[in-house]
Amino acid sequence: MPIGIKANETWRFQLQCDRKPDGTLDPTATVWILRTLSATADARVRDALATVILPRAGDATDAPQRAQFNSGSQMLEILREGLAGVENFFYADGTPVPFEARNLSNFLTALSPEHRIELANAITERTQVPASLGN
Repeated sequence: MPIGIKANETWRFQLQCDRKPDGTLDPTATVWILRTLSATADARVRDALATVILPRAGDATDAPQRAQFNSGSQMLEILREGLAGVENFFYADGTPVPFEARNLSNFLTALSPEHRIELANAITERTQVPASLGN
């Protein structure tokens, strides 16, 4: 039996490096407010994963087809759609990193690549229903 996914549902998340040894949330560490992807956002993310470039019709050259996998772009799109907010995120000098939902480019640049990956994976996993629950 299919199990429903609540679109745009938010939850609090901490990166693995910030969690207490028992896995619980540390109230003094950075907390990420994440949300599940809507069906439209999920489809847009999946559609952007790969690009196939074909030779133009009538092209006399023997230009080969090319396939391009956009995993970095896909990850950024997941974060743009699934990152709803943050608490306790600071630069090394103690200045808060500003979060603007409408313009996440600078904010995402402040995150290390491994943290962007962990956040994007958390959003993706929560947007899917595990097989153990019936989907």
